[in-house]
Amino acid sequence: MNFIKNLKESGLKATPKRVALLEYLYSQNSPQSYEDMRRIFSMDKATFYRNMHSFEDAGFVKCVETSERRYYEYIRTEHPHFLCLHCGEVECLKEASFLNGYEIQTVQGRCPKCKE
Repeated sequence: MNFIKNLKESGLKATPKRVALLEYLYSQNSPQSYEDMRRIFSMDKATFYRNMHSFEDAGFVKCVETSERRYYEYIRTEHPHFLCLHCGEVECLKEASFLNGYEIQTVQGRCPKCKE
């Protein structure tokens, strides 16, 4: 994936931080929050959310909001998410065949860890 080229084509500056953010999101298998990523990137909240908003506008990332946090993921394919109402984690649902005919964005309940 050529993130520098993609950023430039979308009209955004291809700064090292932006490229690193996109590379990181692309490499993850689940949506990431600011809290998840601040350990990796030294970036204040305002700068982080400004970049994520720019990425959303450019069509690179999608935001999944919970009552407590915003999670971001690199857009590959449209798919629903599962939100654990106990721990607040968000997971991608790859299979949603049991919901044929519905357009589902988020399913809520308890994850396997919290169910125990």
